[in-house]
Amino acid sequence: MTNQLSNYITNILNTKKSITFNDIANMCAIIAKNKHLEGYIKSFNLEETLANNERILTYDFPSKALVMHPVSLEDNASIIGPNFKGFSHQEYALINILDILYRILLEFEKVEQWKIASSNDENLEALIVRANFRANLLHNIIFSNKFASIIPSSMYTLWEKYQSSISKKVPNFSPIDHLAQYYAMMEVLNVAKNMNEAKNIMYYLKIRLFQVLLDDYKKHIWGINAPTIEYFQAIGFLDLFNKQPFYAPSPAEMGDNIINSVSLDRRLKYALPISKREYSEIESRCV
Repeated sequence: MTNQLSNYITNILNTKKSITFNDIANMCAIIAKNKHLEGYIKSFNLEETLANNERILTYDFPSKALVMHPVSLEDNASIIGPNFKGFSHQEYALINILDILYRILLEFEKVEQWKIASSNDENLEALIVRANFRANLLHNIIFSNKFASIIPSSMYTLWEKYQSSISKKVPNFSPIDHLAQYYAMMEVLNVAKNMNEAKNIMYYLKIRLFQVLLDDYKKHIWGINAPTIEYFQAIGFLDLFNKQPFYAPSPAEMGDNIINSVSLDRRLKYALPISKREYSEIESRCV
């Protein structure tokens, strides 16, 4: 997939300098085929009107429809990073296309996660994805008008308490969103590397990867940063880790176990605990 995407983007830069909706559709086809997601995408549609939406693609789970939105494709290099400066016109054009690729990949990661959640895999990633999907599904059922008559008021109260706890501990955080950002940025990095891009672009993209990952970390109790642990603790799903070698009944003890036994790269990928020192060292690279 990386080779196909890098070759396709190189062709865009060499022939027309800008990306079109047809190019987006072609890149979607490359990604879907290589990720073996054809069975999870029943249709690919263009939404004629959708105002104020920065997302190029959205995936509708019930209908398995991938919908492309008519946002402007010019000057899109805002999501890739705030420190965008000092590049040539050609490099700027590439960053713009990589930004669009990043947003496309984010949506495909959601399709991939749906595939993982539907599988029988029991690895750490599958457990996290499945538990996050279960929490989202429970939320949708509880607050759906279809089930209002059969869901006791105590259930609403309990789930609102969970949601309030999440908002206080890990606002605007979801483990599956963090994973999607990680995989999307890694693929963008691999595409740029495969194109033999200049060191300054590769350096810039690596900084953006760390910025994307650190954005979900907040300083918490116990002296460690642990968005995923906090998230599942808040909704009562912490036992999903009970078969992992680092598991402990106490979140603080489990956090220490994770820091001592799991590599930093793996912890950043899953938004698992990192120490204050590690946080500061990584943050210093992003300035």
